[in-house]
Amino acid sequence: MDWLKTSLDWIGQLPPEVLLLVLLVGLGYVLKSVDVIANKAIPLVLLVIGGPLYYFIEVVGVRKAVIGTLIAIIAWVLHNQGLARIEDKIPWLKGLANGHEKKDQPDA
Repeated sequence: MDWLKTSLDWIGQLPPEVLLLVLLVGLGYVLKSVDVIANKAIPLVLLVIGGPLYYFIEVVGVRKAVIGTLIAIIAWVLHNQGLARIEDKIPWLKGLANGHEKKDQPDA
């Protein structure tokens, strides 16, 4: 887990501009996965969000909230691209992910 701490420390030291760029790219991917939002609207949403978000990162100093959001996006991508693909191959993992436990069947 040393690599995780090192990675989080590295993210925490990024300049606000780079942090905003990474956050907006991640947000763009999240918005792209939402069927309700058209792909044409994503750049406009990012433009509208980018300015105020930069203000909060730089002036107000909400770096920890932005870093937390980045970690949440990374966790979602990790699940979506990795764990979701292997859930079918490991049945007990799929049950845990869905919140269902396998109930014991009574003997026939």
